Amino acid sequence: MLSQEQNDLITRIGPGTPAGGLLRRYWQPVALVDELQGTNRPVKPVKLMGESLVLFRDDKGRYGLIERSCPHRGTDLAYGRLENGGLRCAFHGWLFDVQGQCLETPAEPDGSNLCANTMRGFQAERPSIYDFEAGIRKITVPALIVRRANTTVELRDGQSFAIAGLLQSINTADQRQLPWLADVPILGALARSAAYQKKETDLVIIVTPRIVRPARPGDVLRTPLDGTRPANDAEYFLLGQSEITVPMDRRIKGRSDGSAPPIGHILDVRTGALHVSK
Repeated sequence: MLSQEQNDLITRIGPGTPAGGLLRRYWQPVALVDELQGTNRPVKPVKLMGESLVLFRDDKGRYGLIERSCPHRGTDLAYGRLENGGLRCAFHGWLFDVQGQCLETPAEPDGSNLCANTMRGFQAERPSIYDFEAGIRKITVPALIVRRANTTVELRDGQSFAIAGLLQSINTADQRQLPWLADVPILGALARSAAYQKKETDLVIIVTPRIVRPARPGDVLRTPLDGTRPANDAEYFLLGQSEITVPMDRRIKGRSDGSAPPIGHILDVRTGALHVSK
C-alpha cells in the first residue's frame, strides 16, 4: 500500500508539485474548438490541474489561455470584454492579449511601466522544437521529439516540394577506468578506455501535389497501386522485384492476347457477402 507521501507525490498536480511539473511539459486538452465558434462572445472559464484559467479567441482568430483573476484587483476575467486584440477586465479596463501580456492600463499615469511588466498567461503558440526528458525522482518519462514547420509555396501539378532538417542529434561520451591506476601519468592510459558516439537523424519530407477532378457516381477510382501487384516469392527472390508492373507481368507469363493481367491490390471478399454503396 502506498504511504501518504507517495500518494501525494503521484496525485498532487497543482503548481509547484512534481507530478504537476511533469504534466505541464505536455500538451493538455482544454476545450473543443466548437465551444468558441458560432458565438458572439468566445470566452470560456476552465479549470486545469488546480488552476483557474480563462480561454478566449480574439478578433484575429487567435486563442489565448490566461489566468482567470486580473492581477490588479482579482476581478474575474471570464466576464471581460473582447476588444482591441485582447480580453479587457470589466473593472478597471486592463487589456491582455492571447499570450497574457498586459497591453493597456488605463488608470495608470503616462510613462508608467506597470503594463510592460505584467504577464498573466501562457505561451499559446506551438513551439517549433519540443524535445525533453522529464521524470519524477527515479521514474523517467521518455522524451518527445516533435518538429513543426509552416510554409506556403506555389506548385504546378506534378511538381515536388522538399523540406529537410535535423530531427535529432545525440552525443554520447563514455569513459571507463580503474581507480587510482588511471590517474598515473602516461601509464594510466593503459588502465582506462574512452568511447565517443555521435548519432544524427535527418528528416526529409517530399510533397508532390496532383490536380484531380471530383469523381462522379459510378466512376472507377484509380490509385497509384492499380498498375502494380505484389510480387510472389519466386518473383521477389529470383527477379529482385517487390512489385510487378503490367509489362513485367506480360513478359513473365507470355501474354500476347492483350487481356488485362491481374494487376492491383485486391481485397478478398467472402462469397455471398452483402455490400452497400453510398
